[in-house]
Amino acid sequence: MKTLFIYMQRFVLICGLLLASLPLWDSHVHYGLELAHAFKPFLFIASCLLLVIAVVLLFKAKHKAFFGIFTLLNTTISIALAVQLYADLKPLDLHSPKPSPNATEIKILQHNVYRYADEWTKVLQLLKSTDAQIIALEEVSNDIYNHIRTDAQIAIRFPFKAYRENEELVILSRLPIAETTFHFLGNRGYYAFTLLEAKIQCSSGTFSLIVFHPPHPTSKLNYIEYRQIYQKASDILTAIQDPYIITGDFNSTKFSPQLQAFIRQNKLVNPQVALQQYFGTFPSFMPPYLRIDIDQLLLSKGFQPKSIQALDATESDHVPIQATVLLNPSLNK
Repeated sequence: MKTLFIYMQRFVLICGLLLASLPLWDSHVHYGLELAHAFKPFLFIASCLLLVIAVVLLFKAKHKAFFGIFTLLNTTISIALAVQLYADLKPLDLHSPKPSPNATEIKILQHNVYRYADEWTKVLQLLKSTDAQIIALEEVSNDIYNHIRTDAQIAIRFPFKAYRENEELVILSRLPIAETTFHFLGNRGYYAFTLLEAKIQCSSGTFSLIVFHPPHPTSKLNYIEYRQIYQKASDILTAIQDPYIITGDFNSTKFSPQLQAFIRQNKLVNPQVALQQYFGTFPSFMPPYLRIDIDQLLLSKGFQPKSIQALDATESDHVPIQATVLLNPSLNK
């Protein structure tokens, strides 16, 4: 028990030193905190477990003052995390949750296929076997696009395509694509960040499908670009009149303050939250309960979520997601 007490004291001391030294490394803490939000559920579980241990030790240990403070600290952290998780997972306006009988059902597949994969056998098989009407892909190299373009079965199933060489964003569709726009969001050296918008026609009218892939906020430069690109994407969304779906590898989880702000600013709905279907998509080699959800599919007014799920892993480090949504343009008025 004495050894455990010493370890606990050291833990508290280290935490105190880290907090005291915050001004020395605060230029790097912003994206560290952004990433920490991705693991908020895990932190909440860890905090609750520490709270249980602290309560048990409080009644059995001799150093009751220390463990009393430790219990109070863990209680405060657990409550704060619980409140934040509730706020993150509380659905926003569901855009009229009662489906209209005139709504059109649309099934979408979204997948980051990972440009550095050695092969794409499972990816190509998925594209051939899916019953989705529209597919949105990210990190598509020229090599894999040539595989997609020259595959006769895929060409027949998805006659309409939105693609531009070296852009790495692709839309495959069974529904006619009326117009395609690549919006420039910024660049880093030779690599350009773009947002792909395709206006798609269906029986209920026209809607936009948007593919978005901002940088990951894992360095100071990336974090700055990440925030700027999110804001530029919001500016583009503001000008879109039709109902739209925005999907892709957002490099943000549903717990991210950046994604939360993006959803509020554009009045979007996250089907995972609305339907309470929570799952992670990255990295694919981890068990499902240890993956984080950086792949997103969000809906504007005029759409309603019906179902969403993660699919089996392919050669990519992301797993695909598939969603069924209901389009009712009258809700966009």
